Amino acid sequence: MTDAEKALQQAGRRLAKARTAQDEALAAVFEAIPPAIAAGVSEVQAAKLAGVDRMTVRKALGKR
Repeated sequence: MTDAEKALQQAGRRLAKARTAQDEALAAVFEAIPPAIAAGVSEVQAAKLAGVDRMTVRKALGKR
């Protein structure tokens, strides 16, 4: 395997780890949104606090 191929393979592994981390973080946000809304946080404020858009909040609430 050439150095370029090794570098590409390593970059691909890093990307896979980053995607897994992103999926886990988004799952945590999806779990945190419904209780926050139930506690009186608005959809707009929940989106700002979580760093997502309002449509993501609505999706977490099953409205989309």
